[in-house]
Amino acid sequence: MDGRDEWDSDPSVQMTRRVFSGMEEAQEKLLEALMVSQFDKRLRKVREAARVLFDRTWPIVLKEDVTAGINEAAGLYTHCLARALAMTDIEVNGDVLSKNDHFKDLVEEAAS
Repeated sequence: MDGRDEWDSDPSVQMTRRVFSGMEEAQEKLLEALMVSQFDKRLRKVREAARVLFDRTWPIVLKEDVTAGINEAAGLYTHCLARALAMTDIEVNGDVLSKNDHFKDLVEEAAS
C-alpha cells in the first residue's frame, strides 16, 4: 500500500491544501518581516482571531470572484492576521501587506 487514498486525487482537496499552504507561507513571511517569533505566546489568540476574520470574509471574496485562489486567499489572510496582530498591540507596517484595499476594507468591516 502506497499511503494514498481517494483524497489524494480529489481536485478540490488538492486545491484546498494549496490554498492553506499559501496562507501558511504568507503568515511566515509576515511574522518574519515583523520580527515576531513563531513561538510568541500571543500568536495562538492572534491566529484564532485571524481565522474568524478569514472565515467571515473569504466567502465574500469567492462570491465576488469565483476564480479566487491561492494568491487571493494568502493576501486576504495576511490582512486578517495583521488586523488580529494589531489587536495585541503588534504594529503592522502597511508596506508588508498586499496592496488590495478591498481586502483591507472587508477585514475592517468584519472586525467591527
